[in-house]
Amino acid sequence: MYVANTLLWHIRYGVMTEVSANEELRDAIGRGASTIKIAGRWAGKVIGMKATGPVAWAIVIGTIGVAVVATVLTAASGGASVPGTAPMMGVSAIGGITSLGAEASAATIALAVAGGGVGVLTSLYSGYRIAEKGENRVVLVKK
Repeated sequence: MYVANTLLWHIRYGVMTEVSANEELRDAIGRGASTIKIAGRWAGKVIGMKATGPVAWAIVIGTIGVAVVATVLTAASGGASVPGTAPMMGVSAIGGITSLGAEASAATIALAVAGGGVGVLTSLYSGYRIAEKGENRVVLVKK
């Protein structure tokens, strides 16, 4: 049965990239994978991101962008910039949490930091659609 289902997926959607961590998801999006199967804890978080409406998504991108910059500055300075970046991260987190919820916001920030910015988030949001979802898994197909 597994072989038949896998064959049907290959015929319908092409080669499927399976991921379970944000670095793997970032790489799959960066390569422009035609089909991405997300397994484990990231599946629910990606569903939460994709369920966000366009206006809320614009707010999320802005606030996440600030959080990513603050995170990168803190890491680059070895923690010396914490007094300046901590308020930025706090204010930006409020916008993301309000729109996505705490868990999805943390996942979104982690994905953006791993991807080097909000471009990977924009590609995920506007470049892929949910083809199938289930318990602890989601399949994204490139639009």
